[in-house]
Amino acid sequence: MTQKKRIDTSSSRDALGDSPFAALAGGGSPTLADMLKAAPARAEAAAPYKVARTKAGGWPVRMEKRPGNKRATIIDRIEGDAAALASALKKHLATGGHGKDGVVELQGDHRDAVNAFLSERCSGK
Repeated sequence: MTQKKRIDTSSSRDALGDSPFAALAGGGSPTLADMLKAAPARAEAAAPYKVARTKAGGWPVRMEKRPGNKRATIIDRIEGDAAALASALKKHLATGGHGKDGVVELQGDHRDAVNAFLSERCSGK
C-alpha cells in the first residue's frame, strides 16, 4: 500500500497568510442596502391581459361545483393572453388550473383571493 500524503499543519498561523475575509471587515465592500439603491428599479411591465368588469362593476368571477364534490373558480371576459393570467393566478394561489379562449379555470374555491388579485393588478372597464 502507498502511504497517504499529508499536509503539514504544525507551523504557526501566520504562515498560512492573510485571511481572505480581512478586506470585508474594513468596510471595503458595499452593503446590501447600497447594492439595492444602485440597482435599477424594475419597471412594471404592462400585463398581456385585461379583465373587463361586469355591468354591476364587479369582477367576472364565479364558482362552479363539479362532480365528486370538486369546486372550480371561473374568470370570464379576459381580453388578451388568458394563459398568462392563469399562470400568474396559479403561482399566486398555489393551485392548479388553465386558461384559454378568454376563460381561466382554477381548481378550488378562490373567489375572494381572485377578486383581491384582480383589484390590485387589473384595471378593467
